[in-house]
Amino acid sequence: VMTGNPSIGIAAGILAGCALGLACGMFNGAIVTYGRVPAIVVTLGTMSVFRGIDSLWTGGRQISADQVPQAWLDLTSARVLGVPLMIIIAVAIMIVAAVLLRRTATGREFFAIGSNPSGAELIGIPSRRLILLAFSIAGLLAGFAGALWASRYATIDARVAYGYELTVIAAAVVGGVAIRGGAGTILGVAFGALTLLVIRNGLILVRVDPLWLQGVYGLVILAAIGLDALVSHRATAAASTRRIR
Repeated sequence: VMTGNPSIGIAAGILAGCALGLACGMFNGAIVTYGRVPAIVVTLGTMSVFRGIDSLWTGGRQISADQVPQAWLDLTSARVLGVPLMIIIAVAIMIVAAVLLRRTATGREFFAIGSNPSGAELIGIPSRRLILLAFSIAGLLAGFAGALWASRYATIDARVAYGYELTVIAAAVVGGVAIRGGAGTILGVAFGALTLLVIRNGLILVRVDPLWLQGVYGLVILAAIGLDALVSHRATAAASTRRIR
C-alpha cells in the first residue's frame, strides 16, 4: 500500500495492515467457532495458507527501504521525551489489554470460556461471539505488529518472521498462560518474552550456535507445560481429598 501510494500517509498504511490482520483473525475465529476445529490447529494451518497466498500475491518479490516514504521508516525510530515510540506503543497496548481482561465483564468471560467452555455456555455466556471477538482482536493486533515490523526493518518479503510462532508460544507458556486456557496475565506474557530474550542473548554471548535456539525454546515449552500439568494435578488431588473428608 505504501509503495503504490506513497502520498496517502503512514496512518493509512497502518490501517491497511490492521484491516488485513482483522480479516484473517475473523476468518480463523469463524472456523474455530462454527467449524468446531481446535484453535491451535486452525492458527497453524491458516498460517501456512496465508503465507502461501502472500508469496503468490507478491510473486516472490520484496519491498526495500528505498521504495517507501521516509516518514514510514521514521515511524518506529521516533522517540517521545527520549523514550522509543515502540516501547510506548507496546506498554500502552499491554495496559489496555490488562485492564480489559481483569476489570471488565467481557474479560472475565474470556477466562471463564477458557476454563470451562461448556460451563460458560450453561450460565449464559455467549461463547461463540466472544471467541470470534478474541480472534478478531488477535488478528487486528497481528496486522498492527506487521505494519510496525515493516517500518522497523524496511526490507521485507513473504518469509519474514518465519519461525516466530514457536517463540510466541514459548513466551506465552513461560509467562504462565495455560495451554488448556483459563489462566494467564498480560504482565506474565511480557516477562515470558523478556525471559526468552535473556536466554537468546545469553546463548549468543557464550557462542552457542543460533540453530540451537528453536530447540531451547521447545525445551522451555515442554518444561513449562510439564510444571503446569504437575501443579494442576496436585490441585485436583487436593480438592478430591477435601471432598472425601
